[in-house]
Amino acid sequence: MPRGQRRVEERTDEQEPVANFRLPTDNPVEGAREPNALQVAEAQDQAEEEQKAAEVDPQWPLIDVSLPGSKEFCDTAHRYKKAQKVRLKALAEEIGEKKNLLLAAKAYGIKPDTEGVTRFKINGVKIKITPRDELVSIKFDKDTDEDDE
Repeated sequence: MPRGQRRVEERTDEQEPVANFRLPTDNPVEGAREPNALQVAEAQDQAEEEQKAAEVDPQWPLIDVSLPGSKEFCDTAHRYKKAQKVRLKALAEEIGEKKNLLLAAKAYGIKPDTEGVTRFKINGVKIKITPRDELVSIKFDKDTDEDDE
């Protein structure tokens, strides 16, 4: 080899780079044994569990209380849940009929005005469709109440 040139070894992909430094997390005591793979895996699992436990607040135990009138309170709660189920069922039906009304307006080719609001009257029924949230307002000529929305 000519003078002044360094010998360069070619690296293959099979060789892994050698680290000549220690990470700050490595054991700082000289001559100490390095942890084996099982110990490292256990420490990582423990750290993950601690992090998850810190992120999620534990559910506090529910306190069982018995107060005067608790039966009436539970009865009221049951009536509320029953009314809620009825309302949700009616809401689903209302949404379906609203879609049918919007599709019918499109099928008949009813166009919105310059403000984007569709207003029309058919057989004594006034219908107004506002594009924002597709708000539908219907009023029958015989009604004395406010617009139905």
